Amino acid sequence: MEIYEAIILTIITAATPLLLAACGELVAERSGILNLGVEGMMIMGAVSAFATAYTTGSPYLGVAAGIAAVEDLAFQEAVVESNNRWLPWSVEKFTELGL
Repeated sequence: MEIYEAIILTIITAATPLLLAACGELVAERSGILNLGVEGMMIMGAVSAFATAYTTGSPYLGVAAGIAAVEDLAFQEAVVESNNRWLPWSVEKFTELGL
């Protein structure tokens, strides 16, 4: 019985960030905005938060850096999306790759 409990707890733990992102995307799509870069924003926020927290030793600065990175990507996408629908996705992917 312990193995089933461990599997269920692992599934819940792994699925929580994706469910939260899906709920946010659901609200955005209800307003008429299609955001294809939700996972990319999650990755950029996590990487920048980890790198900052590891470098500075402060988890609070890591959280602030993760929030700032996601806000920057969202701002870039909002500015570009007003002109074109497919361009924000490509801009975000190139930004994440560092090109």
